[in-house]
Formats: sequence, C-alpha cells, structure tokens
Amino acid sequence: MSAARIAPAALAGFDTAPRDDSPPVADVATLLPPIEAVDALPPAALPGVALYLTALLMRVAARQLAIPAPAPRPTAPPEPDMIAEVGEVARIVRRSVSWVRRNGRKLPGFAQPGGKGCKVLWSRRALTECVTGETFPLTGTRRRA
Repeated sequence: MSAARIAPAALAGFDTAPRDDSPPVADVATLLPPIEAVDALPPAALPGVALYLTALLMRVAARQLAIPAPAPRPTAPPEPDMIAEVGEVARIVRRSVSWVRRNGRKLPGFAQPGGKGCKVLWSRRALTECVTGETFPLTGTRRRA
C-alpha cells in the first residue's frame, strides 16, 4: 500500500477540506486530533502518518516563509560622536566656554585631525563618561595667592 493511501485513512480525525473562513489562532488545536490518537493507530499505518505529517509540516513552513516580514521600526539616526561646538562641550563638562577654549586639549576625547591651528573636535562619549565618572581630571587644587 502506498503512503498516500494510508495517511488519509489513518488521519480520519483531521479536517483536510479547505476552509474559506480561517479560524483564529487559538482554535488551531481544535482542527487537529489529540496527540494520543497516534497511540490508537495500527503499526502498519505509522510510516504513512509520518510521511503525511512531514508534508503537513513542510506546507506550514512554506506558508510561514511566504508571509512578509514586518517592516523594521524607524529609528532615529545615531547622534554623531564628535562635537565641534565649544559651547556644547562647555555644557557637557559644566564649564565656561572660555575655560574650554583654554583647557579643551586636556579634555578626554580631544582631537585635532588637521594639526595645530585647525578644527578641534571632542568625543561626546568620552566627555560624558568622564563627567559621569567619579574623577574629573581637570579639577586640581588651585594655588592660593
């Protein structure tokens, strides 16, 4: 006997007719026979049932793959790490703009890619890590007059 002839007879509890009204996901268990129904099958029917269930599983997998993936949520572009504005750096390190102009090269994350006299940059991440840390490298004691 071929597996195609055994499987439908062995799976008499399955409703294989196509339906126009698809049931809610919660009702899927009512479409299939209970798992214990396999125990009642004759041993000769088991290979056909296994083949039929494999085909059923492949069909489910194919339909799942055919469903388009949900569109990814739009995310804000990442904030640029390098800051060129002295005022922004002053706000982050809680110092004045003039202080940053004088001491900015000592701050963590300082870069001057073009060399002396060119544009200066600071790493936002390095500045915020320094400020939120317990030590701030530029808060030395002042000389008293």
